[in-house]
Amino acid sequence: MLKNLNLMSNKKKLAGVLLVAVPIAIFLVSLVAAILGRQNNSALLSFFGFLSVFFGLLSLLSLPLGILLIISSARETKFSIKEATSFGYAKMKENFWFFVGVIIIYFLIYFSPALLEKIKTALNQDNTLFKILFVLFFIIIWLVQIIINIGLLKIALSVVDGKDKKLSDLFSGATLFLNFIIASILYGLIVIGGLILLIIPGLIWQVKFSLFPYFIIEGYGPIESLKKSGQITNGAKIEILLLSLLFGLINILGTMLLFVGLFVTMPITIIGTAYVYRKLANSSPQEVNI
Repeated sequence: MLKNLNLMSNKKKLAGVLLVAVPIAIFLVSLVAAILGRQNNSALLSFFGFLSVFFGLLSLLSLPLGILLIISSARETKFSIKEATSFGYAKMKENFWFFVGVIIIYFLIYFSPALLEKIKTALNQDNTLFKILFVLFFIIIWLVQIIINIGLLKIALSVVDGKDKKLSDLFSGATLFLNFIIASILYGLIVIGGLILLIIPGLIWQVKFSLFPYFIIEGYGPIESLKKSGQITNGAKIEILLLSLLFGLINILGTMLLFVGLFVTMPITIIGTAYVYRKLANSSPQEVNI
């Protein structure tokens, strides 16, 4: 087991070094070629000017990610990103058609405001009553979207815990709505306050308190949920950030595949995140001071 951990650590370190070194190296080579191209009026070498800009921007993105991977590889981690992703993939395969239904309902709710806007434009109604009804309908949809989000997390936790789940669970978050909204507002204020303090504290606090929704689902109040999230993410912030970046890229890939890919990528990332929450929650002490 220790051998496997060392191998995983070495792979993360290698990936980090590559993310730092490769884009920078290509950027420097392309930049030199671009300068030579301008001097010699070479169209081929001038093409490298474009590459130098592209890889320069890429290195700005990959450099912090590579540094985080190198740091992560040098310390003991509370969970494995590979394990979380593999777990999400395995559970997605086991429950694929169930999640197809879940995501179809999710999309119908989330894209309904755009559909309503088109209907409003087509009807071209300008009377006050119609406008009031339309605004009320938008508010109702917004409330349902929040309830759906809570329900989606509840379903993910049920999958992780091996409990029964059903499509109606998507709408089971109504009783948690108020606590969820209060905690979300507090979370937003904390992150904004941190961003004002030279940005870095905001990024740290964004990760630190990011798992509060799961504690809301498990019955904690808004403030206690934030405290609990701060507790379980202690010592795991870099890994959570890396996981979030990876899952973000996976969902972007799903979106690029004409949105059809989201039927695969969304369950993987939702279940994988819930898996990380459960693992951290089960391995952390019960009390916390922040």
